[in-house]
Amino acid sequence: MVPLTLLTKDELAPWLAAAPPQTAAWVRASGFKAAPGNVCLIPGTDGGPVRVLAG
Repeated sequence: MVPLTLLTKDELAPWLAAAPPQTAAWVRASGFKAAPGNVCLIPGTDGGPVRVLAG
């Protein structure tokens, strides 16, 4: 199973600050804003998803 993290816009910045730098960079580059209906798949080293963020 892939973990699902639900975030609001207010929770996104603190989550990014606590995330590993490469993960935070990926999320920023994806354009994820934690708006309702937004999703971001975070890939692992094998290319498969290791986490899903949803607004």
